Amino acid sequence: MYNEDLLSFEQIAEATKTDWWTVKNMFKAKGAELLSTKERGIRRRSRDFEKIYNLHYVDGLAFTKIYKEYGLSPTYCKQVLRENMSTLKK
Repeated sequence: MYNEDLLSFEQIAEATKTDWWTVKNMFKAKGAELLSTKERGIRRRSRDFEKIYNLHYVDGLAFTKIYKEYGLSPTYCKQVLRENMSTLKK
């Protein structure tokens, strides 16, 4: 959940019906690498890039349509594309 789905401690706690500090302490006790909020956001945006790129440029969906159908805000979509366009192979 933490590394693959990039969920926060709060989201994991909600899914597992525990407290977020219990989840965080468990990660620390096991010596897991903890990501900053910023790093988790960068990874999430990188992961979402291909999906958003295909929806917007290949399928021709407007950002508002992507928001309505997939719940990804126009601001988020633009940021994902701006940060990751350089990763495209030319």
